[in-house]
Amino acid sequence: MRYVLLAATAAAAFVVVLAAAGLAPVDLRWPIVDGMIRASKIVALFGCLIGALSFQRHQHLFRGWSLLAAMYALLVTRDAVLYRNLVVDVASTSGRWIELAVVLPANVLGVLGFWTMASAWYVGGIALPGTRATRRLVRAAAAAMAVSIMLPAIWVYVPRLSSGSPMAIMGVGDAIADAVSISLIAPVLLTALALRGAAIAWPWALLTASAFGWLCYDATFSISSALDANGEAFRALGESFHALACVGAGMAGIAQRLVVTAAPPRRM
Repeated sequence: MRYVLLAATAAAAFVVVLAAAGLAPVDLRWPIVDGMIRASKIVALFGCLIGALSFQRHQHLFRGWSLLAAMYALLVTRDAVLYRNLVVDVASTSGRWIELAVVLPANVLGVLGFWTMASAWYVGGIALPGTRATRRLVRAAAAAMAVSIMLPAIWVYVPRLSSGSPMAIMGVGDAIADAVSISLIAPVLLTALALRGAAIAWPWALLTASAFGWLCYDATFSISSALDANGEAFRALGESFHALACVGAGMAGIAQRLVVTAAPPRRM
């Protein structure tokens, strides 16, 4: 029941943000949504820290959860400091360079964290479901989705790199990091399926939901860019998936803690 509640919380984050974007007064709509997204990142940071502290430092999953927590810590810092203009106006050139110095390491940490989590099946000796051909097909499909989502952002930002714009560099970096992370959804999903029926499957299922949220978040804005349609409907849907991604990660970390405290964890 506790795991179902965690999954319901992640789903509720999507619904609540979507409802706020559609029902809140026009002048308050996006400030409310932005506040919800910032809160969801704090939930992600808290959950990933809980997940990391469920293991000893030498264990594989300690590194994975710690890297994800570090990524969210940088994103929370950006929101709390830069986006509040506490140090410098984030819209200024210097502000954008400082943001770039925060976001690029966050992207690297996110990729490393997801890579570590995605390889846990191998470290833990878990047999993935399906035939080798099926698993390859799933991985290929994930890679194809990642590339298709990345291309519109690359198309928009690469031509701007010649100007040395920090926003262009950040856009390209985000696109590449997101593509790599999204391509890793396949082994995480397969790990969840391999463990289905056991409580330990819940952290992986919720981590898959988080990765799915990031995938749809990127896809929404990629489609928006490709169609040159930056309307509020696209933004509302994208931010709803953004909330699912962050809260899903937080709930996955909490589920990991519940699993570890209920029974001895696997050696991974």
